[in-house]
Amino acid sequence: MKKLLNRIRNVAKKVLRKEKTINLIPFVTWINSELDKKSHKTVPAPEYLQDDPWFGPAVLSDKSKQKKIEHDAFKEEAHKFYGTKEPENIHEVMYEMATKNKVHLGGSENLP
Repeated sequence: MKKLLNRIRNVAKKVLRKEKTINLIPFVTWINSELDKKSHKTVPAPEYLQDDPWFGPAVLSDKSKQKKIEHDAFKEEAHKFYGTKEPENIHEVMYEMATKNKVHLGGSENLP
């Protein structure tokens, strides 16, 4: 990815010098900012930890508490707006929907 961005940046710079246009300046600036970014090799941590049935309630910092409050408020507003609420037995509901027509496309289900 980095090699590709370098090649695109070099071509864009040549075009800028040759054409004397400012239309590509934001594009070259964006490419430079992308090249300056460090590649992230791990999964980033969540903004806040959720309670875990095995480990118990999560310990939250003030910032994490605020993020959790914002997330919960957003989720509640979305449910009100769309009129939806995820049922407690969502996995069972999805399983029933998937198997009600008896069409088997593979997986671990036993074929009739």
